[in-house]
Amino acid sequence: MIKTVEWTSEGVRMLDQRLLPTEEKYLTLRSYEEVADAIKQMVVRGAPAIGVSAAMGLALGASQSVGTSVADLEFDFKFMCKVMEATRPTAVNLFWAVERMRGVIAKAKAEKVHDVEEIKNRLTAEALTIFQEDIEANRALGRFGGELIPDGATVLTHCNAGALATAGDYGTALGVIRGAIDAGKKVAVIADETRPFLQGARLTAWELAKDNIPVTVITDNMAGHVIEGRQSRLRGGRRRSHRRQWRYGQQDRNLYGGGDGKAAQHPFLCRGPDLDDRSGHGNGRRHSHRTARRQRGDARGRNTTHSRRHIGAQFCF
Repeated sequence: MIKTVEWTSEGVRMLDQRLLPTEEKYLTLRSYEEVADAIKQMVVRGAPAIGVSAAMGLALGASQSVGTSVADLEFDFKFMCKVMEATRPTAVNLFWAVERMRGVIAKAKAEKVHDVEEIKNRLTAEALTIFQEDIEANRALGRFGGELIPDGATVLTHCNAGALATAGDYGTALGVIRGAIDAGKKVAVIADETRPFLQGARLTAWELAKDNIPVTVITDNMAGHVIEGRQSRLRGGRRRSHRRQWRYGQQDRNLYGGGDGKAAQHPFLCRGPDLDDRSGHGNGRRHSHRTARRQRGDARGRNTTHSRRHIGAQFCF
């Protein structure tokens, strides 16, 4: 089982994804500030993983608060939430997780709970619940999606929407592949490298190889040629989408005209979180801004810019 993030007695433990695939290193983060910095520096990435990490960071920060009253704890906690929200302003799961953690204190106040330690324990329990819910949801989605993958299929992936993008274990889109394999099917994977951050080459290939799932890495512009004529599926993971976006197919996609665009003629499976009535049509929505360093190179600063500019894929094909 790949453990992306976990709660320990010493702090929040994270797999440093910036070092993969050459080094598998775990960091123990002992304060909410360290967790926030890890999210900002992309030690952890992927919307579900960010949400779980934020919840654990807030629980850790609350447990270290020296406030002796509920009012003191709430004052400290509000500041922690602001710090956490500033780490990745476009990550929907981040704000969702922070709101759930805020709700714990709000409920405790409504119930007139005056024991600070009890509230701290409730915050820790909520963070662990968010973690477990993510694991169970991805397992269930993997089982359902796995039924749609035929035996002997070849699946083309883009970016990384596996265990590394979630709390761990199955993952979102790669969970469909794991679900099919757990059902006894044979599945092979072709992974786009995914420039400029190389999530496919560094992360998807690493976690599939770790689970002994056959995987071949290709350059992004090879996708259409490689997949053409194969019995295949395009496998996609998405962020939360509005119902009307889902109905009319207005999903954020990075389908290249000469590459994945040609591959998109094949069956496409999209797997992701619930439909959201609050997000509007997606028009005018804030999009993630990539820093100059991320545009120029990969996670370790190496130049990878000889291909076209790639603005962080939201889908995994």
